[in-house]
Amino acid sequence: MHSLTLVRTLTGGEIRNIRRDPMLRWLAAFPILTTLALRWLVPLIDSNIELDLRPYYLLIMSTHAVLAAPVLIGFIVGILLLDERDDNTLWAIRVTPLSMSRYLAWKLSLPVTVTTVLTLVGIPLAGLIPFQLNYTIPALVGALWAPI
Repeated sequence: MHSLTLVRTLTGGEIRNIRRDPMLRWLAAFPILTTLALRWLVPLIDSNIELDLRPYYLLIMSTHAVLAAPVLIGFIVGILLLDERDDNTLWAIRVTPLSMSRYLAWKLSLPVTVTTVLTLVGIPLAGLIPFQLNYTIPALVGALWAPI
């Protein structure tokens, strides 16, 4: 099976599975919602307290990007894997041309990829700190937490 077709098929299946479950839909939207909340709430809090939070914006964004987003995306993939195990989908995959090792590689690379993209989009979307190219390294390191 062609790699692009395989990725498209597996991605479509993951999206369908997420759309079926209201909790997973909320969890999928949560990293974007928290990024937007950071965009408006942190400056609002900063303007209403005597302490200047601007020196801590990088720390706030790194905590969100390196910890919160990978955990949420990893949780979604973990729940999907449990659903597939309960539905015996993993047994059905064994009789398809897709090998189990390739399927597990997909399942491990999916949260890393999604978390990296969310982090790289989330930093400018939050607007707390200017985006710099060297922020891609912590984004990738944080994304490695997602499969764990």
